[in-house]
Amino acid sequence: IKQEPANFMAVFNRGILHEKTGNIRAAIDDYSAVIKQFPNFWIGLSYRARCYRRLGMTAKAELDEFKILKAQMDKRLGVQARWSKAKLKEVRKRSEFNMDKYNQMVVNDENEVAHEYQSRYRGRVQDNTVNTSLMPMFHLSLVPYANGIRSYQAFDRDVEHFNSVEKQIDKLYVACGNEQLDEARSKHFFILVESLSVKIGGNNNNDALRALLLQRSVAYSTLQNFDAAIADATTLLSIDSTSAMAYWHRAVCQIAMSGFKASNGVDVKLQEAGALSDLNKAIALKPQNAYLYYCRANLYAHQGNNEKAVADYTSAIKLDNRFAEAYFNRGLTYITLDNRSQGVKDLSKAGELGLYSAYNIIKKNSASATKKQSK
Repeated sequence: IKQEPANFMAVFNRGILHEKTGNIRAAIDDYSAVIKQFPNFWIGLSYRARCYRRLGMTAKAELDEFKILKAQMDKRLGVQARWSKAKLKEVRKRSEFNMDKYNQMVVNDENEVAHEYQSRYRGRVQDNTVNTSLMPMFHLSLVPYANGIRSYQAFDRDVEHFNSVEKQIDKLYVACGNEQLDEARSKHFFILVESLSVKIGGNNNNDALRALLLQRSVAYSTLQNFDAAIADATTLLSIDSTSAMAYWHRAVCQIAMSGFKASNGVDVKLQEAGALSDLNKAIALKPQNAYLYYCRANLYAHQGNNEKAVADYTSAIKLDNRFAEAYFNRGLTYITLDNRSQGVKDLSKAGELGLYSAYNIIKKNSASATKKQSK
């Protein structure tokens, strides 16, 4: 950007990275710079709105969201926003910057889990560099879990029952981590939220409302509007206090919000306590759900309560002995507790189940242990 101040693809990339690392105000500045140059770049507006909501700037978020909604409605009526001749001439001078291809610019690091070897895993898998942080929480989503295994999809009996019984536009999935949405998907989910809001506003049937509120809450969280997602889950629980999925979903959203608040120096102990309470209630209602123990273990590990985290990862593995992410996280937690032999054993099992990045961590720990012994 220093070399090419008008490289708005780079500016947008930097905005995404600022947002991912918790520097929300810097992300807003970068998104705003791109939007100023490309007023019809709706995905930029949606990202900026998401950042505004994280900072509690609801009015500005709603203004951006209204612009997107108005553009969607205009498009349905055949009205398209057009740039002035001066703007078109200016953009032509920057023809190499095609903002419609923004989603090709940044690619998330993949947590590879594969039964089929892919090209970059041929040879010495353990030499690939990886992030040694815990695998993220499993949660309800409208986007399938793209973890690298072609034949794999996280499964929960209650989610499948919901999909088979309730009338809905989009299926619910169990996913691990959040996928960066492209422009088409973002527009689809904004329209879905609008459609669900209309149905909720005109419905007095509690059974129907429960399903609609859960769907809209998941749609909001998929768009990373966690405040709205939590509000819908709370309303759902006021109607049905026995919904384990609602407790699970609200807990994960609370933890996501606490992460954003913590990055801005806000004390999040109360919010984490609320998430823990929700997970406890969900587990009491559905003790056979391995993902709930896994999520609670992640929260315990984040809080530094590693013994309880190990116990919950173990409970998850007892319920699903092919739970690669649980082996992976338990392995890292054991290493944190200086139980390296058990940690390596778990990481090896995670690698055997397809999380090949575990082999690199084993290699790093072996090298670290050798250095300590030589000293």
